Amino acid sequence: MIGELFHTGVVVPDVEAAMDDLTRALGLLWTGVMEHEMRQWRPGGEQTLLLRLAYSLAPYPLVEIIEAQPGTLYEPVAGATTQLHHVGMWVDDLATAAAGLARDGFELVAAGVDDGGNHPARVTFHESGHGLRVELCDASMRPGFDAWVSGGASPL
Repeated sequence: MIGELFHTGVVVPDVEAAMDDLTRALGLLWTGVMEHEMRQWRPGGEQTLLLRLAYSLAPYPLVEIIEAQPGTLYEPVAGATTQLHHVGMWVDDLATAAAGLARDGFELVAAGVDDGGNHPARVTFHESGHGLRVELCDASMRPGFDAWVSGGASPL
């Protein structure tokens, strides 16, 4: 196993409405909605995104809800109101884990870009030929993330 499964990401039309629905139906509690500007490499070029997202509070496994954005990795599926987008895993060595997934048939479709323009940085997304998407997350981010999903301040 390359890392620890810690969340399932779902793309939704409206983050706040999804939070309300999942609180009512499942009793989930949430972080605040985070708006996070991120540079992302894609095979067709680099994009800068303003992500709107929230995570259910600990314990693991968590649910991540991400507001849909046409023309990005978070493109809504035509006719769908929600979309299982990915499963997320903590990894100790992002570059090695990403290379391993690529060798195993999970194509690299997106990666975080750092302030120097380098990628992969912080996260990568990979897709299999049968539709499963995996997000690898650098475990160095975990202490701040764990504090956030335990009710603390946003790590960004």
